[in-house]
Amino acid sequence: MGEKICLDTNVIINSLKDDFYYKELRQKLVDKELYITTITLFELYQRKTNIEEINIFISNLKILDFNTTSAILASNLFKLLKSKGITIEYRDLFIASITLVNDCELLTNNTKDFKNIPKLRIINA
Repeated sequence: MGEKICLDTNVIINSLKDDFYYKELRQKLVDKELYITTITLFELYQRKTNIEEINIFISNLKILDFNTTSAILASNLFKLLKSKGITIEYRDLFIASITLVNDCELLTNNTKDFKNIPKLRIINA
C-alpha cells in the first residue's frame, strides 16, 4: 500500500487544463493511493465545463466523505484558528479536516490557505 494523497480541487482543475501538468503529476503519484473529498466533488461539479473530463478523471479515485468526525474536527480547527485571528474558507477547512481524519497528505496549489492547519501534511503541487 502506497502513500495516501488527497488531491485538492485546484490540482484537478489544473490537470484538466494542462495535459503536460497532468502527465507530470501522474508520474510523481504513480505508486500513491489517490483520493478526493466530497467537498472537492462538490466544487468540481459546480463547474459549467469539463464535466465529462471530470467524470473520467475521478473514476479512478477514492472519495472521502465529510462525516461526523471530520465535522467535529473542522469546528475545533475553526475555533483554534479564530482564536489566533486566522480565517480560512469553510470548504478548505472541510477538505483539511477530511484529509486529517483519513491520515492523508494534501496535494494542493493553495498552500497559503492550508499552512495554518496543525498537523496537516501539505505537498505543494
